[in-house]
Order: sequence, then C-alpha cells, then structure tokens
Amino acid sequence: MQELGDELLEALRSLLPPDPWLVSYNGRAFDWPLLVARYRLGRERPPELAGHLDLLPFVRRTFRHRLPDARLRTVERELLGLRRVGDVDGWEIPGRYLGFLRGGSAEPLLDVVRHNDEDVRSLARLIAHLAAYLGQPHRWVDGHPGDLAALARALRRDGRDHEAIDCLGIARSLLGDAALREPAGAAIAGDRARLLARLRRNADALDAWGELTGAAGSVAAAAWI
Repeated sequence: MQELGDELLEALRSLLPPDPWLVSYNGRAFDWPLLVARYRLGRERPPELAGHLDLLPFVRRTFRHRLPDARLRTVERELLGLRRVGDVDGWEIPGRYLGFLRGGSAEPLLDVVRHNDEDVRSLARLIAHLAAYLGQPHRWVDGHPGDLAALARALRRDGRDHEAIDCLGIARSLLGDAALREPAGAAIAGDRARLLARLRRNADALDAWGELTGAAGSVAAAAWI
C-alpha cells in the first residue's frame, strides 16, 4: 500500500510542467496540504508551484447571496446550467479506493475516474464562465446586482477603486429605485456612496447619499449623517 502511494506521488511529480499553476476547488485548504504532507512523510520535497488558484473562496464570496451552498455540483447546476447523470457521490470515493487497496476489483474506480475527470472539466468551464461574465466590463450590464457588488469588493481589495465604482454604478442602475427599500439593495447603493466619497467625487457622493435617505435599515441613518 505504501509503495502504491509512493508511485502515485512520483507519477504526479513527473506530470507537472516547470513552474506549474495549480487550479483547484478547496485545494488550498485540503487537497494540496494533504499532498505536501504525504511527500514529507516519504522524506521527499513536494513539487514547487508557481501559483495556486483556488476557485472556492471567490465563488463563495461572489455568489453566496444566491446559492444555497458552494459545492461544485451546486455551482455546476446554478451557474453553468449542468447536471451530472449517474455520477458517483464524493463520500463513496474513499471507500471504493480502500476496497481496491485491500485486494478488491478496480472496476468501481472507473466511476471515480469519470467523476474526477468531470470535476476538472467543470473547473475549466467555471474559469471560462467567470472570465466571460465578470472579467468583461461590457458584460456587467447583463449581470446580477449582487454578483457585481461582490466583484466590486474584490476589485477594491486589489486597489482597483475606479473599476469598482464603475461596477457598483452598473449594479445601482440595475437595482432601480424600489430596491433601495430592501436591505440588500440599500447595502449595494451604500457601498457605492462610500466609495464615491473615498474617491473625492463629492457631488456624486452627495447625490448618492440623498437617494438613500429613504432607504431600508441603518443605511438611511448613515445617509442622513
């Protein structure tokens, strides 16, 4: 069993190109640290990565307002419009693999291979979707206000305030005035007003706060102040 594990780790190393980027879904917190630990247990140095793009945190931050959870299968259904048929459930996979290691048939692992292959394809689909939907400013007008608000927060964390204000401006226009009386809509408009003030666009900030004086919840109090 240990020899088989060593063979798999060596096979992984041989497949990686120089300066590889790892793309994963929760791999930064789970899969990659587990692999690194396995290499170190074998007194081997783990492969060096040029970077690691873990899509789960971005998906969770950006779409949590409209997804029931951030599982990859949920993302496939709700964002990509895909449904798997006859797929093995993830909780079954360790048992199938352990059964094989204990001398069982390898046939049950065929479904595991198909499952993992579909996972990898979905990561590619998800990157393409995010790049086309949120990575193209001209597509923002077709977006969801909540998605755009989350994207604006990501842009601000990256120091891209002017792009963030453009994003929030489109989100505000998509909301309409009636949405300001709802907490979610008022929060988005409040984010825009604060960022306008931060960018010293004082006249625009004053208009934005004026619109919010009749908004929902604490945002109205902040607007009056």
